[in-house]
Amino acid sequence: MLKSVLIANRGEIAVRICKTLKIMGLTSVAVYTRMDADSPHVKAADRALFLDGDDPLVDGYLNGEKILRLARLHGVDAIHPGYGFLSEDAGFARLCEQENMGFIGPSAAVIELMGSKAKAREFADQIGVPCIPGYQGVDQSLERMAREAEKIGFPVMLKAVGGGGGRGLRLVKDAEQLPEALQRVQSEARLFADPSIMIEKALQRVRHVEVQVLGDRHGSTSILGDRDCSVQRRHQKIVEEAPAPGLLPAWREKIWASAKTLASACQYRGAGTVEFLLDEAGQHYFLEMNTRLQVEHPVTEMIYNMDLVQCQVQVEQGEKLSDILPLSLLHLTPEVAHGHSLEVRLNCEDPGNAFLPQTGTIVKWQAPEGPGIRVDAGFVEGMTVGRSFDPMIGKLIVWGRNRAEARRKMSQALARTRLIGVMTNTAYLQQVIDSPLFDEHALNTDLLATLPVARSPEFIFEKAAMALLLAQRQNFRLPAELFGFSNSGWVKSRFQLLHRESQREVYLSMEAEGSRAHEFKIVVEAADGLQTFHFAPQGPGRFQWRLSEHPGETVDWYKDGANIWLADERGTQVVVDQTWQFMARNKAEGSGTIFAPFAGRVVEMKAQEGDFVRQGATIMVLEAMKMEHQLRAAIDGRVSRLLVSVQSQVMEKQALAEISSETQS
Repeated sequence: MLKSVLIANRGEIAVRICKTLKIMGLTSVAVYTRMDADSPHVKAADRALFLDGDDPLVDGYLNGEKILRLARLHGVDAIHPGYGFLSEDAGFARLCEQENMGFIGPSAAVIELMGSKAKAREFADQIGVPCIPGYQGVDQSLERMAREAEKIGFPVMLKAVGGGGGRGLRLVKDAEQLPEALQRVQSEARLFADPSIMIEKALQRVRHVEVQVLGDRHGSTSILGDRDCSVQRRHQKIVEEAPAPGLLPAWREKIWASAKTLASACQYRGAGTVEFLLDEAGQHYFLEMNTRLQVEHPVTEMIYNMDLVQCQVQVEQGEKLSDILPLSLLHLTPEVAHGHSLEVRLNCEDPGNAFLPQTGTIVKWQAPEGPGIRVDAGFVEGMTVGRSFDPMIGKLIVWGRNRAEARRKMSQALARTRLIGVMTNTAYLQQVIDSPLFDEHALNTDLLATLPVARSPEFIFEKAAMALLLAQRQNFRLPAELFGFSNSGWVKSRFQLLHRESQREVYLSMEAEGSRAHEFKIVVEAADGLQTFHFAPQGPGRFQWRLSEHPGETVDWYKDGANIWLADERGTQVVVDQTWQFMARNKAEGSGTIFAPFAGRVVEMKAQEGDFVRQGATIMVLEAMKMEHQLRAAIDGRVSRLLVSVQSQVMEKQALAEISSETQS
């Protein structure tokens, strides 16, 4: 029997495993790097061990020998790898076996077998599990690959045998695209342990359906339902659900049988997932097997009221499935599933800018709450999100009595989610959930290709101006001539704002509304006339606003330098206040403004306010992606204002400094 378990992971999965270990009365042991010293998984564990070194991956979470050494030194009984990092590293699992350290997962031999797409496919084919037509021979020359692709029939999919998570994967629509695609995949494949390539027929309008399996050390295997993971972007899952909707009974019976055949044949131990592609005729094809706990495991837990991590630990302790699972799950039938569950992945990325990963410090985090809502998060307010790890920082899971209810609940939960300080995909996820394309009969892996990213939210500039008014009231040091403040109150304000590629000058006036001292009427001058908004501050960082013909809405806001963060039911947006640039342009002919060419961090100031600088002189140094970039003066002049300081996180196109044109006598 285990007494203590080391979790060789971080973030939300490490927190989630800690919760189960606590329920089971086991000691949880976390590992952490320097940048994770204050992370939630460290605080959730009973003990925490420091992974010293400069690189959080090479010296930390990917250093299996160091982690195993720490586990032995501190008397740990077993290691849970979570997912990612070392979870599918056959070498690490083998090292644990050799050192007689418990590894909560399958054997190293099974990880090695299923970790190679070519070997896994060959194994599945040998035991009668349907596979996609393809080629995985030794001859990887362009000539041979071209012949095989023609034989299979375009379109085809090129796959790095050792790849995963959407990496080392290219769709080739015709023979003309093959040479370049092959070169790219071969280049990516060199990053994996097995650099070889395979070709498969690219199936059109298919669904991605997976089956949860659980095996014990005594040769028994059980099926724990299915999930649909068809909603993907660049082959990365972003929405998952259970059970997979719209499967005919005969389809489900066959796909479950294939999953059990595969898991039993390889003597699978622990929790794993067998993934398939399902065509419109109901024919399924083996895709791969993930020899670990899946990111999307909570949806299975929600519909069966079970704990998969607890099952993993019990299997490692040598317990039989007949003792682990109730009879209804031991011999599962589709009718046992209770309701429907959806999961979305909360990623730090900007859908409006090609989904590029985002960094920043989380200054506000408000998770949705309520019956049937679960949040698995690995972050708290004050944490900095960097570029060292995967952009996923958490998951939002809901349960409903049926799919329609779960869908409504997910949409509402996303609308109530507030995260300020780093851009996320919450608004895009809500767009996906609410789209008719997400109807169960429309699901396929190309679904998101036809869903454009929503444009900027309505009234984004007006909401930013309201936030600036509140910031202005908190700090009267801003020049009265610019903002129109007088002893009798706020008369007229003028802002120049930037949101993505759109720039706008906003003119507004504000006055108390009747006898209500905390409610105001704001009149905004627009090209087509005047618009009147009703505006009510709700305490620090929050206000309500409405148009006469619109229902009210609550907005959370935060001002970080020139950045105005706005979070409402449509997600989080950042508007850049360029009013100082506006002021400089209108006051000083020939003035120069330095803008950030990209998002980054100010690491050094080379000039101070009042300094005279020559054209080309370095004003400050901006760091991004571990590279430093010098920002230089475009004119001779005097530094009239610095809008940032050292360690400031800045957005692309943010105004950083003003230089007034001047000659030195």
